[in-house]
Amino acid sequence: MSVADHQYLIIGGTPKAGTTSLYKWLSDHPDVCPSSLKETRFFLDWDYPLSSSAQYNGKNLEQYAVFFKQCHNNKRMLRVDATPDYLYSKTALKIAELLPHSKIVFILRDPVERMLSWFKYAKQEGMISNEMSFEEYVMVQAGKPIEKDLPIFFRALEQCKFDKYLQEFYRAFQSRCLIIDFNELKNNPRKVMAQLCAFSDLEDKFYDSYTFRAENVSQTVSNTSIIRFYSSLRQKLIHTLHQYPVIFDLMKKPNQLLKQILFRQSRQAEELVVPLNIKEIIMHEINQTTLEEKIGTCPKKII
Repeated sequence: MSVADHQYLIIGGTPKAGTTSLYKWLSDHPDVCPSSLKETRFFLDWDYPLSSSAQYNGKNLEQYAVFFKQCHNNKRMLRVDATPDYLYSKTALKIAELLPHSKIVFILRDPVERMLSWFKYAKQEGMISNEMSFEEYVMVQAGKPIEKDLPIFFRALEQCKFDKYLQEFYRAFQSRCLIIDFNELKNNPRKVMAQLCAFSDLEDKFYDSYTFRAENVSQTVSNTSIIRFYSSLRQKLIHTLHQYPVIFDLMKKPNQLLKQILFRQSRQAEELVVPLNIKEIIMHEINQTTLEEKIGTCPKKII
């Protein structure tokens, strides 16, 4: 059985909009086989600034199976890949044709909220200075084109231009494309999962008594250099060990324990009040319609 014979649900975007939570909730469903890595990054463009253990080169589609070894070629199981940066990669458009039984979902979030989330996460991971203000974080990106080597955390403002990137996915996937509003996912997860299950041909009763927990919530940490080292080492290990399911599973508990120790004295990142002029700069920069109007243009939507 080839890679293309299976059913897939691709969570294609957008970063800092609940994709980790959605991946976890879907992974717990008995009829879902999630990818060994939450982000396979297999269909990212070759020059996109995120590392991957394997990427599509036009000839190696069967290599995608390495992320689903644990599925044991079970055609009944829905395979899930959550790589939110697919939204910004031309290569990911080829999924519609390469994987004919695939569907794709995007979670959209208010641009100001999403920028705030990226800012908090970048600080947590030591990507930016603790001294940098949110206003500075926005202004360093405003009016700046994306250069090839620009770090991912400084692409946040440009990548809020959802219209610019989504239109090609609408054309490629047509009715196999679903848009979810982040606030609806956050406030009414059971309702969203019912509609997502209907879209994905899954039985939704599993979620009747399910506890929906938010994953990957940004935190304020005291020592960002240690967190940065931990995150870098973790990424290298998971991209190497995911091909060995037994070893990969054995590493999960030690990783969870280490994470608890590192974040023991952390606290949830504080809420920031965004000045009106900064909100206006963000909205002017992306120059897009309201989120409600944007969602309304998609073939299938959850609003």
